[in-house]
Amino acid sequence: MTGVDPLSCAKLRKVHMAYTLIYIGIAFFLAYAAKIPVGIAQIFQKGGYDNNNPRTQQAGLEGFGARALAAHQNSFEVFPAFAVAAYAAASSGYNIDHVNYVAAAFVASRVLYIVCYLFDLAWVRSAIWFVGFIAIYIEFYFAVTAHFESVSSAW
Repeated sequence: MTGVDPLSCAKLRKVHMAYTLIYIGIAFFLAYAAKIPVGIAQIFQKGGYDNNNPRTQQAGLEGFGARALAAHQNSFEVFPAFAVAAYAAASSGYNIDHVNYVAAAFVASRVLYIVCYLFDLAWVRSAIWFVGFIAIYIEFYFAVTAHFESVSSAW
């Protein structure tokens, strides 16, 4: 008897889903890594880093520091949508390789987004933000498509 062993396919899918979780973890890490330039900007302010009132100090940042803070905050704003979309797509039964390609594209877009924010490349940053937004949308599309395919096959 020839054919594909369903057990080995399930194991392979779990391995590939681990990559999705890794991409989610990297996106989470990037939100915290984006704080490093904020801290550096605070250190170089008059009086150095104010550990007693860091948020008050951050509110007064200008130029590079203000852009670094915006990149840091935006990273936290976008993370929940990506995490939910990527996990939903990965657990939906959709082609896991496609899910991971899109997750990798999202993570790459976030790295470039932060760099563009720091170096004041506004129009490039906006274009890259849009790439990340589309990646989230595609992940949700994968999840919904797989759901409707499983529902329609049950009829």
